[in-house]
Amino acid sequence: MWIDNFILRKETGNSAASIDAAAASVTVPANRDDTMPKNLTGTLNYLIAFPLLVPLLRMIGFLVREKEKKIKEGMKVMGLNLSAYYLSWIIHYIVVYTIIALLWTALTGNAGSAWRYSNKGLILLWYWLFCLCLIGMAFFVSAFFSKARPAVLSSLVFFFLLSFVEIPFLASMDPNPSVLAKTLASFSPIAAMSFSGNTILAFEAQEVGLTSDNINTLYGGYCVAIAMGFFIIDMLIFLLLGIYIDQVWPSAFGVRKHPLFCLRRSRKKRNKKLITDEEAGKRN
Repeated sequence: MWIDNFILRKETGNSAASIDAAAASVTVPANRDDTMPKNLTGTLNYLIAFPLLVPLLRMIGFLVREKEKKIKEGMKVMGLNLSAYYLSWIIHYIVVYTIIALLWTALTGNAGSAWRYSNKGLILLWYWLFCLCLIGMAFFVSAFFSKARPAVLSSLVFFFLLSFVEIPFLASMDPNPSVLAKTLASFSPIAAMSFSGNTILAFEAQEVGLTSDNINTLYGGYCVAIAMGFFIIDMLIFLLLGIYIDQVWPSAFGVRKHPLFCLRRSRKKRNKKLITDEEAGKRN
């Protein structure tokens, strides 16, 4: 203490200056160890993704059953536009998954849940975007089949294969996993959901949760913003591939299009050009 007093007197120029020490008690909150986020890490495939198999398999079954019973071909014969057909399915299941996402967020966003500290709007968006991936996945899987039962069984296998993408990362003991490797693995929406879910659980363990401030924060080589971006990318990839394959893949029903049909001009445009050329020839 005398060294502190010496420095104080020298700096202030007051020979009587001194430091009076005192002890006081300070109340601090009791230490809490929230084990729920730690216990849930690595189990989100089973708690979030797998229950959504029910609406996914129903959609795939209905899509293929329409082909199996020639309902789709019948509607096309009666003049149904393919864009209207696909949009009807997409809009219907967007509504279905929106209702599921709202109910899920309401049930899991209370004080005793795993997302108690997170922004409920961001949790809803995260879950809803993952649900939209399943719409694209349903179109993709159903495009390869003309029978409902093989389609449903194959979709189960495909779903499990996508969930296995994260296993090497769970088995790895590397404390600093590659951001690039996890980003590439996000082409599997189930892996992206699991990676980002583990990141949210880590924020929950810190009593912070997912917020707009940490949505881009890397934890374990991953951030929630990457997952949300890949949910949109995966949905578009599955959806566009599914619609394309549905029109060119050999099937027992309907007429298959040429693999490069999307690069050809439509018949209406060709007929319009022919009519224009004929009219120009008559004028000359």
